Amino acid sequence: MPVASIKEAYIEKTKVKTKEQIEYRFVAHIDQDYEGINLDYCISNYPESPSSIFVTDKDGYQHEIPRGYGIGCRYTKGTACTDLDAWRGRMWFPKHGTYKGCFCLMENEELTEHSSFVIEVEPINGNLTGYVQDKETAYPIPNAKVTLIPLEDYPDAKEVSTTTNEEGYFEFLNILGIKYKAVVEAKGYKKLETEVEVPEGSTGKVRFLLEKEKPPPTPVPTPVPPTILLFIIIIIIVIILLLVL
Repeated sequence: MPVASIKEAYIEKTKVKTKEQIEYRFVAHIDQDYEGINLDYCISNYPESPSSIFVTDKDGYQHEIPRGYGIGCRYTKGTACTDLDAWRGRMWFPKHGTYKGCFCLMENEELTEHSSFVIEVEPINGNLTGYVQDKETAYPIPNAKVTLIPLEDYPDAKEVSTTTNEEGYFEFLNILGIKYKAVVEAKGYKKLETEVEVPEGSTGKVRFLLEKEKPPPTPVPTPVPPTILLFIIIIIIVIILLLVL
């Protein structure tokens, strides 16, 4: 029979914004006296989460839980009817996406009880600035059109466009911090398509290099076949003779 059980596994919200801090509590209850048993009292972050989870403990210390890992406290001796509440404080997420994890109890490194959680983290806004330049000369390209097409499905995700100034500079301010397909177009240059990501809560910087379009080949006149040329000469001579006579 397990020596401990989960008394409380609480998360304030299951839908938050990137970097928004929420309250959590994980309390285990010791059901019987034990000694010599390794009791691990852990928080785990599943590998499919988009990034690390950050938590503070009851003493205010911050801990990072990378994807596919967990953190915990180990006890080797305990008295029945005691609560373990080291894991309570604030929890937050540095990047948007779906986070999955669990609160778990392990005895001698074997899982005895767990409580899973799923948290949807929505993106916050960020900025993207940069330059459009000639690939060969690095000269700025003015009046280039830069379009960002969302690659992630969020209600606030929208296609946005702008044009570069005389120095080839452009900026997108206060747009959703997600992945986009960037389409860059300028007269006399090949269209460029690439993927960019707008950082959440900060400013990203990029540089787009465009290749010049190759000019169309100059048409080469088709030579007149000798037989046709001879026929034309004969016709001209006949016409001249007729006019003279």
